[in-house]
Amino acid sequence: MLHSRGSVGIVAIFFHCTHLSQPFIGHAKFVNKSLGLGNTSVAGSIVGLLVIFFMTGAMHAVGDYKMLDNWRLSGGALIFFVLQVPGLLFEQAVVTLGRRAGIKANWITYTLGYIWVYLWCAVSLPFWSDPHMRLGCWDASDEKYGPLMTAWRTSRGQSI
Repeated sequence: MLHSRGSVGIVAIFFHCTHLSQPFIGHAKFVNKSLGLGNTSVAGSIVGLLVIFFMTGAMHAVGDYKMLDNWRLSGGALIFFVLQVPGLLFEQAVVTLGRRAGIKANWITYTLGYIWVYLWCAVSLPFWSDPHMRLGCWDASDEKYGPLMTAWRTSRGQSI
């Protein structure tokens, strides 16, 4: 339901990279079956996305724990991946409304898709990357952070 060929958006990032979702599709189908939901229903799609992204986030959180040696700091991956579900649903709602309004895919819609993905990643990625940067896992060679990370850190009351 949420995947379309030639799409530009969060869908394209996660579902064209099948290694991110493929291992957990069976789990999502199992949960949907256990809850009595069809895999193609709206509720089944949402639950399936939550299962896939929760499991992906949990898998990455375990790797982050190994790197950061701190469970509290390693939860950023889980937050990042679970946040992709509302982003995907919002994206799909906009695409559906646009199609109903008769908007056809063209260079403007593709450009808007790329802008949307950039902005969504700028909002959601710091949940995952900030603990790594604070602990020095990603050394920026003492260069100042970009404007997005600066805004993120100052909004959380951290010095830059």
